[in-house]
Amino acid sequence: MLAQKIAILGLGLIGGSLARSLKRLPDPPYIIGYDSDLDSCAEALARGAIDAVADNPAAAVSEVEIAVIAVVIGAGEQILREMLPGLGPTTVVTDVGSVKQPVTDAARAILGGHFHNFVPGHPIAGSERSGFAAATATMYDGCTVVLTPEEETSADAVAKVEAMWQATGAARVIAMSTQLHDRRLAATSHLPHVIAFALVEALSKLETDEDIFLLAGGGFADLSRIAASSPPLWRDICLSNRTELLKVLDRFCSELQTARAALAEDDGRTLEEMFAHASEIRTRFRDTRRS
Repeated sequence: MLAQKIAILGLGLIGGSLARSLKRLPDPPYIIGYDSDLDSCAEALARGAIDAVADNPAAAVSEVEIAVIAVVIGAGEQILREMLPGLGPTTVVTDVGSVKQPVTDAARAILGGHFHNFVPGHPIAGSERSGFAAATATMYDGCTVVLTPEEETSADAVAKVEAMWQATGAARVIAMSTQLHDRRLAATSHLPHVIAFALVEALSKLETDEDIFLLAGGGFADLSRIAASSPPLWRDICLSNRTELLKVLDRFCSELQTARAALAEDDGRTLEEMFAHASEIRTRFRDTRRS
């Protein structure tokens, strides 16, 4: 059963979209919002995404069934500390961050006996835009949400968080280990952002005229779109998952070196084999997404 009283701490793109998606339900939960940006609070309240604004994290989570931490990774530990005095014995705490190990470690240390009610989570959805103004009621339609409960995590707590995400329109909610999540996200999310930022940075430094981007077509647009994402946000994400990200970044650099060597040696066969294999994998991924 969907919780009837939920606190969302952080009303940016992810938290704001969660609030908006829940509010489109026929019988939506009562949502208390908290954000250090008072303008975001005011806008969320004015647009009906939340029902009330709390002055501080402890007040926000008082008497709610689920408290959702939707702040940037670097602020998660502080929010946990500030919300602790307001947590009731049965309040379920969850988060939305794209790196799970740091917040899980922080929650274990800070929440103490309440840790069994902490359910780490991550909706695989987003945008290069940020802030409540970018939040949409359809952000989670058809998306996958990953939960990474620990051995001691309450099954009832997991069920409550799963029900909340299913109510947003998520296609499926799956569980996996923290380590597996962070390893996979390093490859499928964090590495692509590093590549996009590096691509735009590299082109901006080419010794050529300043109008190079005037000739950029759809390929460049597709590859570079996420380079418009928040730099501080992605700095923190990359550093928080740097061990796993370094592994997959090294693998990517190895593939680039293979491509470079093939070019240098006029080795069309190697290039075509690489391109063909990658094309096959990408087509398979596209077809899976459509099914």
